[in-house]
Amino acid sequence: GTALAALPDGGVLMEEVGEIKMVTPKGALDPSFSTTTVEVPGRVGDLIQQPDGKVVFTGEFTRVDGVPRRGMARLNLDGTLDPSFAPDRKVPDFYYEDIQEHVRLGHIRYQPWDGKLVVLGGYWEEDVVRLNPNGSLDVEFDLLGISPWITGLELQADGTVYVASEGAVIRLKADGSSDPGFRWEGNFTALALQGDGKLLIAQRFDNQSSRLVRLNVDGSPDTAFICNLDLDAYHILLPTDGRIVVAGSSMARFNPDGT
Repeated sequence: GTALAALPDGGVLMEEVGEIKMVTPKGALDPSFSTTTVEVPGRVGDLIQQPDGKVVFTGEFTRVDGVPRRGMARLNLDGTLDPSFAPDRKVPDFYYEDIQEHVRLGHIRYQPWDGKLVVLGGYWEEDVVRLNPNGSLDVEFDLLGISPWITGLELQADGTVYVASEGAVIRLKADGSSDPGFRWEGNFTALALQGDGKLLIAQRFDNQSSRLVRLNVDGSPDTAFICNLDLDAYHILLPTDGRIVVAGSSMARFNPDGT
């Protein structure tokens, strides 16, 4: 499948050939969750399970179980379509490819304090949007001046949003305005936020070499962390053991200090 998410009970939420399924910790299909079909063309970019058990997903599709839905939808606990969640038509598409054909997916981040969703997708100035719990566009989130070809985002508990692109890594305030004290220039292909607030970013150079950089909470570089990569990194995963997994053109695992 294109999209995959681990569940708190050890199960897995997954998309496979245009179908969204829930798998139990033992590897069997969960009979309490009906398989959902996304259509035309039926590609899923990202999916998450909200704390209330509902499933939100993005992608390139126009129908969910035969009901019109463009690019984003929410499912009830039993896998049926949630009719109370109807994304605004102004919300951009959530599945596209950059000029080098590296797929950029509609990453979703859930704000637990108010139920809103921060979503990466679309094109140009609409690359990051915030949605209200019913799917309508949050007009108070006024996003301006973001570089095209955004490659990832992370959300902090205070509402701060980190955005990586092929031009810079920036930090947004809770209202969507840019934090002028935080900006890293360069070509960045992925990022991940550690539990201690430090930020991991994958940087690619013109000579096609890559490295991982770790930033402290104040935005300064963590000089104790040195990690050169022998791959193009599009995903950074953080297992509970503290190590770092980087995936892209291949996969590698590193110790917490980058070795």
